[in-house]
Amino acid sequence: MFFCVENLGPIREAEVDLSKDLIVLTGPNNTGKTYLAWAVYALDKFQLRDTLPGVAELVDDLLARPQDEHSLAPVLEHPDFLRNFGEQCARSLAGEFGAPKEDFAKTLVKLQQDVHRLRDSSHGVRMSSFSPRLQGTFLPILNFSYQKVFLEAFLMEEGTLLRGSETTQLSWTDDADNLRRWITRGLLGHIHGLIRESRRSEIFPVERLAINTFSKELASQRTMLTDELRSLVEQGDGAQVMDEVTRRVDRYPTAIKDALYAATRLESTAGKESTLADLADELESTILGGRVSVSEHNVLEFSPAGASGAKLRIQQTASVVKSLASLVFYLRHRAEEDDRLIIDEPELNLHPDNQRKVARILAKLVQRGIKLIISTHSDYLIRELNNLIMLSQDSEEARRVADELSIEPEMTLRPEQLGVYLFGRDGLCEQLEVSETGFEVETIDREIHRLNQDAQMIYSRLFLDGE
Repeated sequence: MFFCVENLGPIREAEVDLSKDLIVLTGPNNTGKTYLAWAVYALDKFQLRDTLPGVAELVDDLLARPQDEHSLAPVLEHPDFLRNFGEQCARSLAGEFGAPKEDFAKTLVKLQQDVHRLRDSSHGVRMSSFSPRLQGTFLPILNFSYQKVFLEAFLMEEGTLLRGSETTQLSWTDDADNLRRWITRGLLGHIHGLIRESRRSEIFPVERLAINTFSKELASQRTMLTDELRSLVEQGDGAQVMDEVTRRVDRYPTAIKDALYAATRLESTAGKESTLADLADELESTILGGRVSVSEHNVLEFSPAGASGAKLRIQQTASVVKSLASLVFYLRHRAEEDDRLIIDEPELNLHPDNQRKVARILAKLVQRGIKLIISTHSDYLIRELNNLIMLSQDSEEARRVADELSIEPEMTLRPEQLGVYLFGRDGLCEQLEVSETGFEVETIDREIHRLNQDAQMIYSRLFLDGE
C-alpha cells in the first residue's frame, strides 16, 4: 500500500510504500521523519468512527441471510473506499498527535492499495468480543475469513450455547439498533485490519530512555490521580473531576502514550515467550553484556554478565541498556510475525561497533517476518545495511566474504525489500534508489566529505606548511 501525506507538520508531501519489509527514513533534523513515522502508526491504530461506502448495505444482507457467506468486495472495491478511509485517518491525526485540530486542518492522507491483493489479517479470530446479549439469551458472532464474512446465531439455554436456526432472526428485531451498531463496528474493525500491511504495530519513540527511567513514577502518579478522581466522583462533583483532568493530564501523542502504557504493563506479557526470543538473547549477549528481566515490582532490571546474582534497576544502568531494554523485552515476549515495528533512531546512545551489530539484528528481524520502519542519522548503520545488501548476491564469493565477516545468511537483505526515503528542508520526501550495492544518502555523504576536507586543510595548514 502506498501511504501519502500532505501538509503534515514540516512535510509538504511524502509518499512511502508500506509493502516494503524495511523502510528507512533519513534526512536532516526537523524535516518530518518522526511525523511520518507517527502518521503510519496512527494509520494502524486509529478506529474507524464513520461508516464506509457499502457497509450499511452489507449489514442489511447479513441480517437478511445470516448464515450465508457474504463477500466484502462491494465495500473494498467501492470507488470511494480508499478516499473515505484516508479522510477518516486524516481527521484522527490531531487526536493521535495530541495536538489542536487546527494544526491538521490542511492535512491530507491518501492511500493506494490493490484491494484484490489485501492480506488476511484476521488470523481466524471471531469477533465475539463485541457480542451484545440481546434479550439476555441471544448471542450473535461475526466470523471472518479474509474477504468473507458470515453471522452466526446462538441461543443461550440453561447456560449452554446452542447453534441458532433461521428462526432466531425473530429475536433480532427486539434490539435491532444495538445489533446493527455491533455488526457495523465488527465489519469496520476487520476492514481496517485488511487494509493495513501488518497484523499489529509497536513503536519505540526516541523518548524511550525517559520512559524506561521514569515508568514507575509515572504509574504511581497515575494511580494517585485515579484515586483522587474516584473520590470526587463518589462525592458527586463531576465538574471538579473535569477541572482536575484538564489541569493535571497532558495530551501525549499516541506513540508516546502507548509506549508509556506498555512500560507500566510489563507483567501482562512477561510470562510469554515469542518465536523471536533468540534475537533478544543475541542483543543481550553481543551488545548489552547482560540480561534484561522484569522485577516483582513490574519494572525492568538488568543483570550484568559475570556479576553473579547482581540486578540493577533500569535507572542504574548505562544509556545503552535504557535504549535497548524495551526492544529486548518486545523480542522476548511480544513479537509476532507480521508485526509492524517502528524504531526512532535505533542507533541512539550506541557506539559505532554496536550500531553495526544492531543493523545486523534488524536485518534478522526483517527476514523473520517483522515489517520494520526506522528513522536514522547514522552513517555507520546505513553503511552496514549496504554491506548486508551487497552480500545478498547468490554467489560463492559473496558467501565466502560473508563467512569471513561472520555475517549469517539471515542477515542479508535484498534490494527490493527496502524502501529508503530522504526528507528535505523543502518539505518534500524523495525515494532513493536501492541497488545491489545499496543506497546513498547525499546529505550524510556530503557532510562526511566536508569534514574530511576540513580536517585535511587544518592539518596541512598547521602541521605541514611550516616544514
